[in-house]
Amino acid sequence: MKIIRIFVAILLLFWAASVCQSVSKPSKRGSAETQNPNDKKLSQIENPKKTPIEEVRIFRSISTRNMLGSAAAAQCTKAPFASLSYDELDLVTVTTRSWDGMVTDPEVEKIGTLIGCLGAPNTAGHLPFYSEGHFNDHGQEKGLSFVGNGECDRVAGPVPSQVTVFRCWVMASNLPSGYAGGFITSNTLGTALPGYLRTSIGVARFWKQP
Repeated sequence: MKIIRIFVAILLLFWAASVCQSVSKPSKRGSAETQNPNDKKLSQIENPKKTPIEEVRIFRSISTRNMLGSAAAAQCTKAPFASLSYDELDLVTVTTRSWDGMVTDPEVEKIGTLIGCLGAPNTAGHLPFYSEGHFNDHGQEKGLSFVGNGECDRVAGPVPSQVTVFRCWVMASNLPSGYAGGFITSNTLGTALPGYLRTSIGVARFWKQP
């Protein structure tokens, strides 16, 4: 009987030790369930004190003035081609829905200005495009100015009647100190019909020097 009692006591000690170990070390499933879902998002955000190497700006342009022919050529003396069209535009921010990207407010705040000069088709069939733009710094008349040289092309396809669509791009130069370059694209629509978002939706990417 004494031997049996000793054996039972040893079994009880092993059982107590296993219970303590399971309590002190939670299961992997339990740790995953209690993890803050925002931790992953926070870990993906760069240190805010780190200097960004790229600036991405999304904006809409609104035409405020247009000239054609000789009047356009007189305004576009810096363009490296004979200009047929001259435009002055306001650059504004837009608001989009977070879950589907739909534009809900097409004109939130003016953030800059742009002038654009368009020429006749070149030998490759593209329309040469010259621009001078300025992005304000928090609404102040300072910030980021640039000169853009590139091209535009009319989009052929199933677009609505009385609507013209162009895709344009420019390489940005003459940037402030600290910038290595930039590239700007636009989805441009022209029409007199109501219900369309004129003139362009643009994306600008500016790269900092390493």
